[in-house]
Amino acid sequence: MVLLNLLNLIVRFRPLWQLKNAVVKGVANTIKALDDLTKAATGKSIAENFDALKVIINAAFSVIVNVIKASTLFFKTLFSIWVLGFL
Repeated sequence: MVLLNLLNLIVRFRPLWQLKNAVVKGVANTIKALDDLTKAATGKSIAENFDALKVIINAAFSVIVNVIKASTLFFKTLFSIWVLGFL
């Protein structure tokens, strides 16, 4: 009886599995089409463009970190003057 109920459930949910497969295939085809478009427009795949962005993002954060480090003395002086003003 349990096996029959299980088989009944599987048969009832089969259309959902087919729907899932259709969605997965559609998304995969869409990503492939976007990748082809990107290759035609830039000469690089989506992954290669993301790799190029990674270099730019790392460089930007490196600049931000260096600016913060360079401004430490300025803010230390500013806050010490500010604290003295409240004494």
